Formats: sequence, C-alpha cells, structure tokens
Amino acid sequence: MSDTLESRLNESFRDALVAYYLSEVVPNDPMLKRLGLDQRLKTANDLYEFFLLDNQVSNEVQTSYVASAMSSLQQLINGTLLGMEPGYETLLPTEARFVEWRERSSQYPIWAANMQLALYPEIYISPALRLKKSGYFTQLENDINQNRINVDTTQDAVKAYLASFEEVANLTIINGYIDSDRFAEGKYYFIGKSRAENIYYWRTVDMNERAYQEGTEGAKFDNPTPGAWSDWKRAEIGINANTLERTIRPVYFNNRLFVTWVDLVHVTEQVAITLPEGTVKPGADGSIPITPPADIAPLMVITPNVRLVFNISYKKYDDSWSAPQIYMDVTTPNVFTRAGKAVNLENDLSSIAIFDVSYPHHKPHLAKNEGLV
Repeated sequence: MSDTLESRLNESFRDALVAYYLSEVVPNDPMLKRLGLDQRLKTANDLYEFFLLDNQVSNEVQTSYVASAMSSLQQLINGTLLGMEPGYETLLPTEARFVEWRERSSQYPIWAANMQLALYPEIYISPALRLKKSGYFTQLENDINQNRINVDTTQDAVKAYLASFEEVANLTIINGYIDSDRFAEGKYYFIGKSRAENIYYWRTVDMNERAYQEGTEGAKFDNPTPGAWSDWKRAEIGINANTLERTIRPVYFNNRLFVTWVDLVHVTEQVAITLPEGTVKPGADGSIPITPPADIAPLMVITPNVRLVFNISYKKYDDSWSAPQIYMDVTTPNVFTRAGKAVNLENDLSSIAIFDVSYPHHKPHLAKNEGLV
C-alpha cells in the first residue's frame, strides 16, 4: 500500500472515530452526563480541550502512546500553572514555584540532573565533574597526569598537594574588608597570616553566590556556596619586622585590591661622648694627665619619638604585588596623653582604610586611631 493511500485511510479513520465519539459516546456516557459535559462536547476542538489530545493531527506526525501521554500531561500542567484549566483560575502557584517549573522541572534533562544531585551527591563531588577546583587540587591533577601513573609519582604529587594545603590550613585572620554597604551581597576580602612563618595571604568570598531557598528567585540562604570562596594566595607586600600587624588592612578601590599597613620605627640619634680629663696618681713621683682619645664613636640612643610610615601596595592583574609606596611619613612622640588617657602608639595605634564614594572623584582614605574608644 502506498504512503499516500495509507495516509488517507488513517486520516479517514481518525475523522470517523471522532464523529463516533461525539455522536454515540458523549450522549450516553454516565460520567460525562454527571459532569454536564454531554452538552459541552460538540466539536473536535471541544474534545481536544477535554482530553488534551490532538484529534486533528495528520498522518505525517510520528508519535507513540507514551509520547502522546507525556505531551498531554505537560499541557495539563502548563495550563494549570497559567490558570487556564477549570477550577484553577484563581488557585495560582507561587512565583517561586512557577519559576522552578518553567526553568527546571519542565525540562527533563535539567530535572534529571537536579534529581541526580539530590539522590546521588557522589556524582557531583566527582573530581572530573567539578566546575570549581582549588588551585592546589588542579596542580595535583596536573602532576599526576604529567607522568605515567605509578606509586612514586602519585605519592610525590599527593605530598606536594598536602604540603600546599598545610601551608594555608591554619592561618590567622588579620583583617577584612567588604566592598559594598549591602553586607549580604558584597564581596569580602581577607588578610591572613601563617602561624609557622611570617607569610601573609589573601582571599575573597562573594556573598552574592548563595543558593536560593526555593527556585531561582527570591530569598537566599545565609551561607555562601563553597564555590564562592577563592583560594588563599600569597601577598608579597613587603611587610617587615617594624610593621604593626593590627594595622594591616585590605581595601578595594578602582577595581584593584590594595593593602595598607603602618611601620613603627623608633627614632634614634647620635650622642657624642665626652670623657672628662682627669689625673691618675700612680705613686709619689707625681700625677699623669689622662686625655680621652679623639676617635671614640658617637653613641646611638633611642629617643622618645617614633616614625610612623603608612605604606600601600596594590595587586596587579597577574596576581603579583606592586612595590610598597609610602602614603604618609610622620614623626611623633611614642607616649603622650590624650583626653586624660596615656597613649602608647606601639601598643594602641590602629588604622582605618575605606573607599569614600561621597567625593566627586572616588578616592581611598587612610586614617590612624590612637587608643580611642
């Protein structure tokens, strides 16, 4: 039988089946009578709206019982969500539920992926499928893949990974900075110090990367996702033994990360040594005058003054750091009295680093605080 003849026969059978259902089944079906549909189902379009099956489709469309059932079910759900189904005109879902259906549940691949994440989390934590990996783990993968895998090369790669991890595992947080006045959506910058060595590190966390409590809009959870955190990276910023650790502060300005700190240097001065002339009486034969030698070196003594050097360094685009630049250099007494309170700069000095957006030309500001409450 030719395709054309078969198509004509199938479409004629379709029309006959629709006509039979409308003329014989609808008037006599008890359920349709009870629902009052025997007076509403009069045309092929009425049947389509009731069964959600296309009864006017041509023979060229290839389908199956399962595909037709899935299509009808999806159309029913969409009609319900849009308020087009009888009884659901006012019972609309929440906006979050609607968005969740539109962007996730209505698409099988996305729905299946979400179900796998919920039921089989080990699939997500597979290293091959992770989208965000730490630099240390990426280096571990590269070290293992560079050579033929054996016990020695794998052990060396794992040891190097553990050494890198141990380097940043027990850092002490020195200070932090947030680049927005919306704390729940800003980006935080942290400065940390190694407990074993005098090495400083920096990292960030983007609080905007928080999971939604429902769907893809609306309220979010308080905690950021693990991928919101960056790696700890070394900050080679020229901090030395004279640096007051509590004054190390990050600040984000002009799309760059800056770090400021204060060096406190005790001021010394030379003091000339003058020995008085004297006489020594070794015996009864007279006195011998003593003259101090002229080449006695001057003595270096510590004065009550200190030199405060405000330094600033910024991170370059390749993650290296600029040479320290002196922002302010002042000399002042180390101990003084303010508002009836004794202030010791070496113990009480702190600093503030902010990004002031109130100025026409945005600029960073550095300030010091000497023991004020």
